[in-house]
Amino acid sequence: VDIGRLFLPIQKFLNIIDLCWLYKINKIQIHFSDSPQYTLPSDAFPKISKENNSYTKEEIAFLRSYAKQRGIMLVPEIDMPGHSLWLMECYPETFGTYLVMCAEEKTFKALEILIDETIALFPDSPYIHLGGDEAVIEDWEKCDGCVAYMKEHGINDVQHLYAHYLQRITDYVISKGRTPIIWENIKKEYNYM
Repeated sequence: VDIGRLFLPIQKFLNIIDLCWLYKINKIQIHFSDSPQYTLPSDAFPKISKENNSYTKEEIAFLRSYAKQRGIMLVPEIDMPGHSLWLMECYPETFGTYLVMCAEEKTFKALEILIDETIALFPDSPYIHLGGDEAVIEDWEKCDGCVAYMKEHGINDVQHLYAHYLQRITDYVISKGRTPIIWENIKKEYNYM
């Protein structure tokens, strides 16, 4: 369910849960973020929540409970490093100003905070989807901070940085006891990472 592009009022979301229950579908992946908006609440980054286009913590808890009563698991997705223009617009100093989220230490730390907040909102989901697709990684070559990060970590090119980025984020999710899911666009030569 792509709420990052088209926000759904709670009642419409309940209808989707009911349809899944009716057709015996036991998981719903929810694309909570995309370039137009980030629809989860955030204490650490409050500017990313738009009024009337973001859920409250109470609404998320209600959706989880409603789905769980029907045997349905909600799988949250927060997209990165692409599909993130709204995060960059709200916090350019943290997430960057190009068409792809920065690959710098401060950005990774911020993403860890967003992941922690997502895990807290969905404590019963063993999965966290991280997006990972369609990132304009060539823009990392324009960013001084990203170029410095590449040098510091012995990374030769943006494809290698892309693999490193997703590996670092998935490792973090695993360290939190969750299973990461990504849309994979990594070239074969970097797929071992």
